[in-house]
Formats: sequence, C-alpha cells, structure tokens
Amino acid sequence: MADYANINEAGRRIAHFVEEVYNKKRLHSAIGCMPPTEFESVGHTREKVTS
Repeated sequence: MADYANINEAGRRIAHFVEEVYNKKRLHSAIGCMPPTEFESVGHTREKVTS
C-alpha cells in the first residue's frame, strides 16, 4: 500500500498509474482483445473492430 502526503498527491499518482500503466496494458474487447498501444503499433486506428 502506498503512502501519500496529501489528497492532491494521491490523485496525481493514481491518475498517472491509470493513464501510464493500466490503460496501456489492459486488454480491450472493442479492439480485438489487445492493449491500445499494441493495437496502434500494428497500424490500426481507434475505430471499433468488428469480427
């Protein structure tokens, strides 16, 4: 568990984690169960992928 100096620091660190770690690694069903960075690196756009 992390210790934060105050609520502002907690908010900044949590936002950083969500944007820089979680969202880049989380698999998204709308884009073929790939993480967004992988999806974009193979030349796709953010449009919904259909099977």
